[in-house]
Amino acid sequence: HKKAAGTGFDKYNGFRKNKMSYLKMFVADAVPESVKRLLYIDCDTLVLGDISALMDVDMEGMPIGMVISAMRGERGKRTLGLDPSDPYFNSGVILFDLDRWKEEECLEKIIYHAKHVRIYPTVDQDFYSVVLKDRIVILDVKYNLQLQYIAYGNECIKKMYPKTGYYYDDASVNAAIEKPAILHFLRFLGQYPLDENNIHPAKTLFYEYLDQSEFKGCSAKKCKLKTIMKIERILYRILPHDTFLYFFKKATRIRNKKDEKKCLEISRQLREITALNEAENVTH
Repeated sequence: HKKAAGTGFDKYNGFRKNKMSYLKMFVADAVPESVKRLLYIDCDTLVLGDISALMDVDMEGMPIGMVISAMRGERGKRTLGLDPSDPYFNSGVILFDLDRWKEEECLEKIIYHAKHVRIYPTVDQDFYSVVLKDRIVILDVKYNLQLQYIAYGNECIKKMYPKTGYYYDDASVNAAIEKPAILHFLRFLGQYPLDENNIHPAKTLFYEYLDQSEFKGCSAKKCKLKTIMKIERILYRILPHDTFLYFFKKATRIRNKKDEKKCLEISRQLREITALNEAENVTH
């Protein structure tokens, strides 16, 4: 928090509910110097298999390793300034080579980009995909199997979110669905498995593990849903998956446009603040 203060991140994260995602960028300062390789895992995950092999993964000289996102297509990449063939990553699981991360000044590059170029709606993973483009080793999809593969199936996702450039083949995705190492269950249509009346695809699996923990019997959480999410839940129940995803993409695009507009305005404000601060430092 101390290092993040004044970088600009604390100025723009408030319009998204998850206000702390960006803090994982500062992880190198939170562990001892002796730690060389670090695995970050989101809290909305289930570790279902052996992940020790990640400690020996060939990082190919890259500072971080990540899994490509399931639900970002060509259009979404263009809005970030990426080429359609560039991979876009999900930040639910990140493998850090901390020495390389520090040597390449990855955090400093991200902070510079936020203050001088622009910020993005998804708080952290857009920065990794844009600023560290070409410096991310692609991890096996089984180490961050995103819920959408289970909810919709690989064929449906490929159809609705077409990918250009490298992407996992069907055999890799199907093997990961069959035996995931890390399942990233994410929020689904506005809800987590512990929310009241949820239709989360990982609900059964979530409760299977919850009941083995000290939190067994934990009460479901009341959850207020916006009207659009209530409509999406109804459509999900009655429509074929590809038809539902067609309308879901349309609604998401509208929401993303609003987020993008906010981001661009805050980016402008941050650039102005940065320019004033730099001018003051030169004067002093």
